[in-house]
Amino acid sequence: MALPYRKNEAKEWAKKNIKGVWIATNTPFTPDFQVDWEGCRHNIRYVIDNLQIKGNFHAGMVGETFHQTIAERKRHLQIAVEESKGQMLTLSAPHCETPLVTLELVKYAEELGAELTGPMNPRFYQGTMTEEGVFQYYKWIADQVNIAIFPLNQLEHGYLMSPQLICRLANEIPNFVGIKNIAPLDHTRMVRSLCGDKIIVSDADEENWLINLTAHGQEAYISSALSFLLQSKKLKLINEYTALAEKGDFAKALEVYKRLEPIRSALVRVTPPGKRQATHKYWGQQLGMAGGDGRVRPPYQQLTEAEKAAIRNAVQSSGLL
Repeated sequence: MALPYRKNEAKEWAKKNIKGVWIATNTPFTPDFQVDWEGCRHNIRYVIDNLQIKGNFHAGMVGETFHQTIAERKRHLQIAVEESKGQMLTLSAPHCETPLVTLELVKYAEELGAELTGPMNPRFYQGTMTEEGVFQYYKWIADQVNIAIFPLNQLEHGYLMSPQLICRLANEIPNFVGIKNIAPLDHTRMVRSLCGDKIIVSDADEENWLINLTAHGQEAYISSALSFLLQSKKLKLINEYTALAEKGDFAKALEVYKRLEPIRSALVRVTPPGKRQATHKYWGQQLGMAGGDGRVRPPYQQLTEAEKAAIRNAVQSSGLL
C-alpha cells in the first residue's frame, strides 16, 4: 500500500499528523500460550471505538515482542493495520537483535501500509557501543525503505543514543522523523533543543505529558499502556486534560490531570515486582480488553489468584467502570 508521503516529505508529514495521545498495545495469550488473534483484533477496535486514540506504537516491549515468533509479529501487525487504517496511525515495532530481521520487519510494515516504523537502538555484543555504529545501522535501514522511521531510544541495551547522535540522524536521514525517548528529562529536553524543530520528540511518561505539551511543545505522547490502563469508555481523563491544554485552558487541564493520581497510585500499588506485563493485561481485561487472564509467556511470571483479586478490587474502586 502507498505511504501518505514521499520519502523527502516524511518529516513535514510527521509534524503535521503526529498529534495527541498514542497507545502501546499488549498481546493476549490463550491458556496454551498461543496468541489470541481475535483478542488482538478486539483490542485495536476497543481503543479506536472507546478511547479515540490517535496512534498505536504497535506490539513493542509492552506487547512482549521478543517473546513472539517473526510470523506472529507479522500477523499481529497485519491485524493492527487492517483495523486501524483511516482511524488511527500505526507505528510498527520491528525490534530484533538480528539486523536483517529488523530490516525484513521494517519492509513488511511498509508493504502493509503502516505509516511509521520504530526500530529500537541496536544491541552490541562483546563490544562497546559506538555512535558511528548506531548511525550507520539506522542509515542502512533508511536507505532501503521509504517509510518514516521513529525509533525507540531506551536503556534495555545498556546505553542511550546521545542528543547529538539523534540530532545527526535527524539532519542526515530524510525519513528519520521522530524519537520515543525513554530517558532522563534533561536528555529529552536537550534533544528538543537541538532538533525539535525537525522531528517529533516524545517523552514516554504519562505523568510528564501535560507539562511537556504545555511548556515544552511536545506534539504527541508516544506512548505506553497507561493510555488504556488509566482510561475507559466511561472515563477518559488523559484525553480530557489533553484537549483542555490544547485549547489553552491550562487551569482546568491541571485539575483533570490531578484527578488521575488515585488511579495511577492504585495501579502502582497492585503491580507485583516483576509482573508489570501480567498486571497490565489483567487490569485492561477488567475494563473490557482482551487480556488472556493476565497470561504471559515464560520467563515472565504469572499472577497469583490473590494478586488478581487485588487488581480487580483496584479497578472496581477506580471510577473507571
